[in-house]
Amino acid sequence: MLNKQLCRGPKCGRCLLACPADAIGHWELDKRRCSTQAQRYGAASLIRHIHRIMDAKTVEEAKELVRSTEFVSYWQALRTGAGAYGGCYRCMEVCPVGNDYSRYLRDVHARIPEITDEKIEKLRKMISAENNGLEIAGFNRSFRWILGKDI
Repeated sequence: MLNKQLCRGPKCGRCLLACPADAIGHWELDKRRCSTQAQRYGAASLIRHIHRIMDAKTVEEAKELVRSTEFVSYWQALRTGAGAYGGCYRCMEVCPVGNDYSRYLRDVHARIPEITDEKIEKLRKMISAENNGLEIAGFNRSFRWILGKDI
């Protein structure tokens, strides 16, 4: 059983900055928001991709979208279900906790393309609330477990 904090919280904030669904609260996960990214290659995202193909400005642009690795992933999902059901693991991909991150993932996930000004401001507010000792509903200062499990 773990007996020390894993999540670095505001000292890091990478999960908040990378989350495509903006599902990270004050170091808790809004599972309903997270689930919007769970079916990365499900029917709704396939339809959006087909619309991008139909709305392409040139034939070459449309061909590029059809030849994309994303479109191949839709084909795989139709054939096998892979990616059509499951979860978005972006928060786990960018999390620096664990020996495997430094060894295998640091270079790949050093840059977080999902960063927005709004996410930076949200992180700044969380850091300020903690630094100023403000009461944060549902927040346990002794441990941070992003998936909502305390010991």
